[in-house]
Amino acid sequence: MTNEADSERDSPRLNSLHPKLKELFDALNQNGMEWLLLRGADRLERPLGDVDLLVSRRSLSDLDLIVRSHAFLRISSAVLSTRRGYVLYDHLSNLWIKLDVVCDIAFGPVHDLMSPLGSGILQRRKLVGYLWLPDSDDAFWHLLLHFGFDKGSLSSAHISVLAASLKDARVDGEFGRFLSSVASETVLSRLLEAVGATDVESANVALDSLRQAWISQENILSRVSAMIRRALSRLNLGTWTSLRPGAAVAVLGPDGAGKTTLAQGLCESFAIPTTYAYMGLWKETRWMKRIARVPGASVPFVLGRMLARRSRVTYLRLRGRIVIMDRYHYDAYLVPRSAAWRQRITARLVLMLGQPADMILILDLPGEIAFSRKGEQSVEELNQWRESYLSLTTHQVPNSIIDATQSASLVHQDASQAIWEFVSLRRRQRQH
Repeated sequence: MTNEADSERDSPRLNSLHPKLKELFDALNQNGMEWLLLRGADRLERPLGDVDLLVSRRSLSDLDLIVRSHAFLRISSAVLSTRRGYVLYDHLSNLWIKLDVVCDIAFGPVHDLMSPLGSGILQRRKLVGYLWLPDSDDAFWHLLLHFGFDKGSLSSAHISVLAASLKDARVDGEFGRFLSSVASETVLSRLLEAVGATDVESANVALDSLRQAWISQENILSRVSAMIRRALSRLNLGTWTSLRPGAAVAVLGPDGAGKTTLAQGLCESFAIPTTYAYMGLWKETRWMKRIARVPGASVPFVLGRMLARRSRVTYLRLRGRIVIMDRYHYDAYLVPRSAAWRQRITARLVLMLGQPADMILILDLPGEIAFSRKGEQSVEELNQWRESYLSLTTHQVPNSIIDATQSASLVHQDASQAIWEFVSLRRRQRQH
């Protein structure tokens, strides 16, 4: 992945926009929206990070309608109420596009350093191609504070980027005057001198002085609000959340189909907050072996473990997350009638008490290929499992069959598209 500081170093290739972004920006302009791209104009052909937009408050409701009409889903933050997020999965480019929309200019991990600069930056914006961009002076100061406050501190890569555009910085502009009122022109002068000399340590010292002065000027209400947001963030409650409720997605398939690889890969790549949940019940652990020595203790232990995992998935769904369930309990359908009565009863209890799935991904793989990958079970048994999984498509739960003979990347791409279509459809149904 391209480092943000490295990408800022290159001149913007403003004609190289991702088609979905080009359509969206054109629609915003045609509807007279007041907006601008805060940074990263050279990363829009394949945006791997957030696309950061500043929008006027009076345009916010109209922007929401336009963005959602272009198939983006809205997500929100439990901590940052002044922020809106929108996500879109584009199957053709296998890319998640995420918009991070703000109405105010603020800095810090939870945007606790507020400023009145938003409207002025919008008034001074300039149109380049399809993009509205900040004035060069505003762009320099905003990028400096983004690196220094949002990222925690300046690095040598950040300093190099800033030094290249130092000529655009003005102390007597609106941004500079505001920062001088927060700290002093002396602090700003030391900061600019350190950037010009690419002195990372001195620049961070000056930034720390600016930060402390900024915090000291905040009123009591703002400080308390920032403390609450930081506390929630530490509890992992401040991250972007998807539309509530979330979704429990079961990944099924025979051994060798790549269930775990796919489930973990989806959690790493999704722009919508996603969590991996291992739901297997029969894997022998140290505790399982000890409990098995006690007659009749295995079944209560397995059911207790299942209920604990169900509780976790339920909690994550309520928080609006997508939960990718590996080794889902529908494996209990594979227990044959010839199995011991205890095993059959356990399987029935599991099916009754287990976490319901909102959607099923079935990795379809012929037994011959599954056997060549894992070498476990017989080809005949694996093909029986395959038929059992495919029979689940007759259930009421939405499902998608994915060809697991493809490469892992193509399987991942098809699974991403299937989940995105499911989430998008459910969202549209709830809006009507």
